[in-house]
Amino acid sequence: MLYQEAEVERERLSLTIRTANDAIALLNAEGNVLASNPTAHAILGTERGEDFPPSLRAVLAQAKGTGTVIKSEIDLGEQTYHVAAAPVAGTGLVFTMHDVTHFRQLARLKDDFVATVSHDLRSPLTSVLGYAKLAQMRNATQQEQLEALQRIEVSAQRMTELIKDLLDLAKLEVGMADKLVAVELDRLARAVIEELEGAALTKGLTIRYELNPHPLLEADPRLVTQMWRNLIDNAIKYTDKGTVTVRVRTADNYVLGQVADTGIGISPVDLPYVFDKFYRAQSPKTKEVVGTGLGLSLVKSIVEKHGGQIWVESELGIGSTFTFSLPLRTGLSYGQDQLA
Repeated sequence: MLYQEAEVERERLSLTIRTANDAIALLNAEGNVLASNPTAHAILGTERGEDFPPSLRAVLAQAKGTGTVIKSEIDLGEQTYHVAAAPVAGTGLVFTMHDVTHFRQLARLKDDFVATVSHDLRSPLTSVLGYAKLAQMRNATQQEQLEALQRIEVSAQRMTELIKDLLDLAKLEVGMADKLVAVELDRLARAVIEELEGAALTKGLTIRYELNPHPLLEADPRLVTQMWRNLIDNAIKYTDKGTVTVRVRTADNYVLGQVADTGIGISPVDLPYVFDKFYRAQSPKTKEVVGTGLGLSLVKSIVEKHGGQIWVESELGIGSTFTFSLPLRTGLSYGQDQLA
């Protein structure tokens, strides 16, 4: 009876370990794997301790050397794991690995948000407070009051834009899924061009487009529209004369989208960082344009969410060309959720 109970408990424990999401492994005195669950095997890919990643070997060596439980966080590729290693008398070591990548991403988002609030929001808030006081001064003329109110509106719009971009970027980075439906990339581009054409005409710019039909694309129409809007709006903002050209075409199993301008261009020093969050080129012409430094980062996140890639080519004083590729899916047809 006792033997049967022990066997039941042993089988229950074995099943729990095998099906655990965390990696669990038992090592012998030489540091090689005696037993492990499928998760550990998938992460490690080897039973030889000397072939473990260096960061993991360091944690295990510390646990073995001190004879105590050691807890630490290690990075393996793009994943971050919380590792707990403990000596086992007469055997060797046992360790667990818990994937905390998601929590690390949330921590980074929090840090980015705090940094932005302390820097990017401080400037427009200071302007709002300053011009609000000016508007209330008894000796201020009606024209001065009107200008103060206009500047307050501009600062408020800047804060609204920043907060919206932050929320959209956070939603993408923590993996909140949107519903994918069959869409036409060229159709969404045309709608954004019509929306922003007035802003281009105000600056004397011409928007040209070469929007070739293509097989249906599986995508979130709201996000793809926002991607087009950010790219075309950026091109208009940083172009003083000439044209903004929007293109859509197919290549192999991809749809290629492109926004080219004849604007101020991007220096070779800034080019590697244009898709980084909060990064803005430090040139006098760039500083004249109001922005959050999040627009292109958001575009990159949207493209990658759809399994695509994006890149940029630019030359100072000549212009910039942003190109992205999105994979096609076969057998798609329109459903009730297709964007009208």
